[in-house]
Amino acid sequence: MGRFSRAQVVGAATIVVVSSVVFLLIQMQVHLPAQQYTIGLVWAPSSKGHEQLGSSFMDIVRDTKQFVVKSFAARDSSDVLSITATCDAALSSDVDLLFSLGYNCTRTLAQLSKKRKSTKPVVFIGVSELVASEVVESLEKPGGVITGVYDAGMYFTHPIDILLTLKPQAKSILLPYGFLAADSNEPYAVVEKQIAAESDVYVELFPIEKAEDALSHITSVIDQHDSVMYLEADVVGPCGSGLGKLATQHSVTLFACSPDAKDTAAFTYCAEFKYSAQAAYKMMLRILINREDPANIPVEKLKNNRVLTINVECCKKQGMPDINLETLLAALHDNPKLIELRERIFITHSETF
Repeated sequence: MGRFSRAQVVGAATIVVVSSVVFLLIQMQVHLPAQQYTIGLVWAPSSKGHEQLGSSFMDIVRDTKQFVVKSFAARDSSDVLSITATCDAALSSDVDLLFSLGYNCTRTLAQLSKKRKSTKPVVFIGVSELVASEVVESLEKPGGVITGVYDAGMYFTHPIDILLTLKPQAKSILLPYGFLAADSNEPYAVVEKQIAAESDVYVELFPIEKAEDALSHITSVIDQHDSVMYLEADVVGPCGSGLGKLATQHSVTLFACSPDAKDTAAFTYCAEFKYSAQAAYKMMLRILINREDPANIPVEKLKNNRVLTINVECCKKQGMPDINLETLLAALHDNPKLIELRERIFITHSETF
């Protein structure tokens, strides 16, 4: 047998030692520390919807040691200068991925990313008109660095059908909406008006220019109606709590499609945000852990459940003094227009104002 050199002996010994350590780690099921990533949360926590989305996302990542979340918060979802500055700071940061909530933050991030030719990936939640607003090139193949999830089930049941089922005596409904936003709810509002007309119910479409002016403008016309409602993801949403108090003062029934008015509206009808947060979190894992290119990850269309909350005390103070909860629940169940609602929505009620 030939003699081994010192280098060969040391090399063989090293291989044996390393192999033994790896074997022991496997046997002991010891896991080496995973790489830690920093996520930038870009949002405007000025509405309950954004607050709930943000907190749902934070709940998901809170228990993991692999992700650290850094918040980039704009003052208000309608404050263009604040949102632009916030998005600019987020893109300039050293975070590994940006997690964006809402239309204005996401659209601004998309514009700045293209302008800078940024390679920082972005996952969004809750954006409509994605292609028209040039957030993505297409839903199937987003292109660029941005992809995400949106709720395609916003109106699987029309809110006006639910309101007229809950309050069949309604004859005149005020529907305020933000009309200047690129993702204005005006097309949806027009449809709701047309559906109400089929039941000989008048709906006044009331355009709102600025969210901060909503309550003062609505005050001037609310007495002309027996009910008021606003749609999901509208600039009126953050005013929901105040609008509920205004409705109580004028004995007008409020049907609110945002959680902002949960404690002051007769009826609230809004999404369960945790499902959107979970879907976006999984998409984030695909990008950071699986190293998938966001340009090739299709935008995910969700149909989230809705929660209809009937606030009994608010109903009594908002033009429905003789409310009977059992009667309302039976009416919801028996309306053929609301068949899908029975399968996709949870009904709760509150006894406190």
